[in-house]
Amino acid sequence: MIVEIAKDVGTVLGATVAIAVATQKIKQYFSPIRVDGGIKIIYDSSSPGEILATVVNQSSKPIYLQSCKAREVKNIKRLLIERTRCELYRKGKNFRDEYDVKSYDLLTKNLLKLEPSERVYLSHKLNFNYPFAGFFNHHFVIEAILTNGNIVKSKRVKVPESWLFKVKKY
Repeated sequence: MIVEIAKDVGTVLGATVAIAVATQKIKQYFSPIRVDGGIKIIYDSSSPGEILATVVNQSSKPIYLQSCKAREVKNIKRLLIERTRCELYRKGKNFRDEYDVKSYDLLTKNLLKLEPSERVYLSHKLNFNYPFAGFFNHHFVIEAILTNGNIVKSKRVKVPESWLFKVKKY
């Protein structure tokens, strides 16, 4: 009787460990990297700040990062209005969709190799010296593209008020 109970407990423990390992492998397959976004505000007038990204390889194999960029995100209401406008006013084959957003490159190299459990910090120093500089939207995401075509996005990061585009009065 004790032997049967020990056998049943061993079976349950083995099944629990197998489920945990399978869950971890599935998570690594569907989400091989983790991307977190952030900002750095510089309060002296030397620069408006930096866009920061942290990329972590969560898989057990090396991964190659093809590109990493910060991309503005519009809210759903604005996207629907612009998309509807584009569909209604389409004039021929040369019509171009005008609802693209700004993006900033964070990866300076062409390809970046990430070893298992390696953490890489990327950044882009902002420069708002030309007339249409600044963010037009209140949020951005960090978008990492792997060499196999997978795209991994971070959560939305709020843009500081000082980075938003403002019409200057002369």
